[in-house]
Amino acid sequence: MKKYLLSAIFAGFLTACGSGSGGGAGSATTPDGTKIDLTNSPKGHVSAKTVDGEFYGKNNNDSFYGIWINDAKTVKETRFQGTKATNLPSGSATYVGDAYWVSGMTGNPSRGGKTTLNVDFDQKSVDGKIEFSLLKDGRSQDITLHKTQLNGTEFKGDASTLLEKGTYQGGLFGNGAKEAAGIVDFKNDSYDTSFGGIRY
Repeated sequence: MKKYLLSAIFAGFLTACGSGSGGGAGSATTPDGTKIDLTNSPKGHVSAKTVDGEFYGKNNNDSFYGIWINDAKTVKETRFQGTKATNLPSGSATYVGDAYWVSGMTGNPSRGGKTTLNVDFDQKSVDGKIEFSLLKDGRSQDITLHKTQLNGTEFKGDASTLLEKGTYQGGLFGNGAKEAAGIVDFKNDSYDTSFGGIRY
């Protein structure tokens, strides 16, 4: 993806729900052609109005995960990106974060849940779970990220809810692989989700 610096334009429509400044996720181009400079944007939960939609997500130091939905609520996209991890550690690590999706009931962007991603750098394996609360998050089915291989800094595997089967993909980002992000895709796209976390 090409990098664009649109700080002057971007500052006019980016809203930060978190604190801090500057992430390391590079630039994002939404399906309607809007280019967003994530590296020079605030960190935390961010949102922006695009040409024909809205862009939401979590902008960390070295990664971004989130969603885009058009104004008519007929097209949506889950997405992630970042600065590829370097200096991978040994042993195992757990990444904890949250998730973004478009509600199948309202068509509105939603955020919540608890993402837990387990990475064993020695065995080169990844697995995890995205847990939701029906009352808090409005989703009744947790997503299981089944055990898969870590190939360098990337991973792809099978995912499932109680009733649906799908796939997930993602990567590790930043020096020391301090961050993780990815997406889950289902045939029933109302369960499609972006997720991520910070290594603890």
